[in-house]
Amino acid sequence: MSADPNTKFAPAPKTTVRGREMSFKEQLDQAAHDAREPDSPPKQNPIVEKVTQCIPAAAKILGTNQERDESRKISRPGIPGPPERPYDDVQVEEFIRQQHRSKGEDGLLE
Repeated sequence: MSADPNTKFAPAPKTTVRGREMSFKEQLDQAAHDAREPDSPPKQNPIVEKVTQCIPAAAKILGTNQERDESRKISRPGIPGPPERPYDDVQVEEFIRQQHRSKGEDGLLE
C-alpha cells in the first residue's frame, strides 16, 4: 500500500521508469491517478451553463456547480418556540374534560 497512512490512494506513479518507456499497466496507473486527482477543476459544458441560466429547474437534472445553488438558497429565520396558550385555554380544557366524563357507555351524552 502507500507509505503515507493519511492518503487514501497509492502514491502517484512516475512518468518515466529508469529511462525506459512506461508499460501499459504503468500508463493505466498514471491515467487512474490523474482521474482521481485532476490538476484543474473540471469545466462545465457552456451549453449546460446557458440552459441552467434560462431554466433554473434544469440545474438539478443536468448537475451544475453547487456554488450557484448555495447562493440562491433563501435563509429562513429560526423556528420559534412553542405557541403561547390562549388566556381561556384552561376553561376550554375543563369544558372538554366534563364532556368526556358525561358520556355514557354508548358514547352519547347523558
